[in-house]
Amino acid sequence: MTDLKEIQALEPKEVMIPQGTEAWLHYRQHGRNNKPYITGTGMPAIVPHPDIEGKYCQTLFETNCPQALADLLNGKTKINVPAHILGHGNDYEDEARHALEQITNKKYTPRVYEKWNWLASLDGETDCGETLCEIKCPWSQKGGHLWKDVSKGIVPEAYRCQMALQFLVAPNAKQIDFYVYASETQEGLYIELFKEHFEDLFEPMVQATEEFVYKFDSGYYDHPEIKNEHTLAFMQEHRELIAKQAEVKSLKEKFDDKREVMWKRHGNFSCDGFTFTGKQIAASVGWKSIVDSIIEKHPELELEIEDIVSAHRDSKELGFGYKFKEI
Repeated sequence: MTDLKEIQALEPKEVMIPQGTEAWLHYRQHGRNNKPYITGTGMPAIVPHPDIEGKYCQTLFETNCPQALADLLNGKTKINVPAHILGHGNDYEDEARHALEQITNKKYTPRVYEKWNWLASLDGETDCGETLCEIKCPWSQKGGHLWKDVSKGIVPEAYRCQMALQFLVAPNAKQIDFYVYASETQEGLYIELFKEHFEDLFEPMVQATEEFVYKFDSGYYDHPEIKNEHTLAFMQEHRELIAKQAEVKSLKEKFDDKREVMWKRHGNFSCDGFTFTGKQIAASVGWKSIVDSIIEKHPELELEIEDIVSAHRDSKELGFGYKFKEI
């Protein structure tokens, strides 16, 4: 099992590809030995929720469990969110970052780092690298759950995972400035967070990543194990079908035997509108039967016939290659 200290000792690599471009999307999907990286948005789907048993930190979106994330990475599914909602954050990210810079008096530069199986897109990093920023521009503006939670000082677990990944990947990060921006009113909520606020997630994230990547690369998620009332009912019907198929097979074998008897007795026949036609099989007689029949009628030829048969065997001739005229 991979240890957190091993991961922290690895040197990150900065990815010099502009975010959102075709080249960037391709790298994100194929840069890990032709397999996708685990990103900040994917991480909450594989890390168990600390307070909700049986759930993962990503509870609001479609990719809210490892299987759903694997289906997305494999191209089996797509995120079913309207483009205008997905694009809203990109449209207002620069405006929000500028507003945050006015509050903190810092300059943030977007960057991308990769390390191990992870790829982290930073909304901003200061020149010294000690402070990061994470920006959210919700489509719901000030009326949604995110604004209400952050106004109370609550950071959803999905975003905690996302920011924790940034601390694990960014080489010098000690602080992250979390900013939620309402574009309609140009208002924002700012929370200053530090690395120690996320340390409880680091070890679970390493374990979850190692387990997910192993299963994903080995094809475990290609045929998911799904147990719920619908699939269990389906499996019961499947078992009943298999039992009936076996019963039908047994009945057919018995019927075929009886049909052979009827053919031998009547030949082709019809009954109650059904016609039963037997297959005509050409009669065949083996050479040994012919030879035995000749010897039976002419026992004095037995030794001579045996010599002829032996000669043909020695010449490796097969079938009806015997010169019975000679006999």
